[in-house]
Amino acid sequence: SWHGDDIVEPYKTMKEQDVPIFVTSDTLLHLYHIQFNEILKRIEEEEFFDQLIDMSQAMLERSIQDYKGFTDSELKEAARRNAAYFAVGLKLLQTPTEGYDEAKLKAEIEQWNREHPYDEREFKPIRKVSFSIPNYVKSEVEEELKNIEEHGGFKPSAIFNSDTDCMCALPCCYCEDYSQYVPRGHYTRSETLKRFFKAMMWYGRMSFLLKGGEAGDCAAFEGPLITEKDAKLATIQASLISAELSNVEVGDGTAQEIW
Repeated sequence: SWHGDDIVEPYKTMKEQDVPIFVTSDTLLHLYHIQFNEILKRIEEEEFFDQLIDMSQAMLERSIQDYKGFTDSELKEAARRNAAYFAVGLKLLQTPTEGYDEAKLKAEIEQWNREHPYDEREFKPIRKVSFSIPNYVKSEVEEELKNIEEHGGFKPSAIFNSDTDCMCALPCCYCEDYSQYVPRGHYTRSETLKRFFKAMMWYGRMSFLLKGGEAGDCAAFEGPLITEKDAKLATIQASLISAELSNVEVGDGTAQEIW
């Protein structure tokens, strides 16, 4: 008997054993799926990763500018939260995952190339950009990154809650499932893809909830997901991002084109 995930191997085995073969349609479909997966992987590594860095950095800088320029307290707080939001995304793209050692990898590839001159491998260092996280969001950013790296399940978000001591089992507490940030599938196949996966999960999962509840609603057993205050700030955050995306230049286009 045969066990494994190589769809071609069973046919090879049956041919060697002179077993009649009927090639089913799912074989061809599976090969198309593999081809698509490889194409997607290359695009994510060679194009989307750098674009996501550029967009994150540009939006972080614009959010910092907004924070410095706004005088209204709610606009200022929304801009501050956006700075933290994009700082987390950029930090995930720039932080080595557990066990990754770029210098060691480079040395291993150089050693391989010396021993296999006719089968050389290319070393591609992961792009680094210069940025700084403002002190006024540093603690929230560090807390979010800590939760992502620990991937321990549901915890209150340090950025999207005014009351960070709230409990996930109770209403009016924005909680995230940090267990979802473990790379899987083809995203485990390179350091670039692992970082890309985490950043895309962050941008894809964190929601700007528009409807909240007052203090009385939060006391109910099945109350709203967030407070009215946080819902109002999230609405302002989303509005700021929507307005700024088309105005922030990234390369030859805008941040909106990448988003």
